[in-house]
Amino acid sequence: MRILTWNLDHGRHDPAVIEKQQRLLASHPNDACVLTEVPMSMSNEDAGRVLSPVERPGKLGPEAWVRIDADGVEPCAIELPLKRMAAAARATVGGEPFLVYGSVLPWRSANTQADYLEGVGMSPDDLFARVLGEQIRDIRALRAEHPADTFIWAGDFNQPLSGTNAGFSNPQRQILQSALDDLGLIAWNEHLDHANGESHAIDLICGPKDRAAHAERIDPVVDGFALSDHAGYLVQI
Repeated sequence: MRILTWNLDHGRHDPAVIEKQQRLLASHPNDACVLTEVPMSMSNEDAGRVLSPVERPGKLGPEAWVRIDADGVEPCAIELPLKRMAAAARATVGGEPFLVYGSVLPWRSANTQADYLEGVGMSPDDLFARVLGEQIRDIRALRAEHPADTFIWAGDFNQPLSGTNAGFSNPQRQILQSALDDLGLIAWNEHLDHANGESHAIDLICGPKDRAAHAERIDPVVDGFALSDHAGYLVQI
């Protein structure tokens, strides 16, 4: 199975950039794709697509935080409100059932920039911990309901797990790593570079520790133009 994740925020309001992003995505075939900060033009319901609530305020209208694409993908029967910044879906690849949870975790200024996260008065670390805890509860419930499915967690975690932590948070790194350990997961691409070329990836693709995987970075700069301030990542398991 080939899983791709990418944050599209940089081009959300520019049709020319969105078109180039779509061409770059098409040049990297995959079985499941978890896109985050999805522009309004890509936040529409369609076959082979599961979206988080299309309620994120955008300059051009409501958008989705997360979009999961896969052949034959089906949404999971779980309520995921806007403040969860997540979507959950099931798909079958090569006869193997997969459970995919796509999400975004709070960035450092989310407590003041996103009032729908209800983080006013909370520190960035406390808000991160709260949303992470809510997402973990979702994940545990989903895995209990579908115990035979191979579980994948991917998206924009807004926190590297290795390398320099400058500009990020040590407490957030610790609780995120502890959460993955408790779930029996590993971030297959954690050692690849972030778009800034300084820190390691903050957009992660996580799955079972006992599955061999090959991870590669997708450069967001095409013809000298940055299509996103996040790199994309592709993992083959």
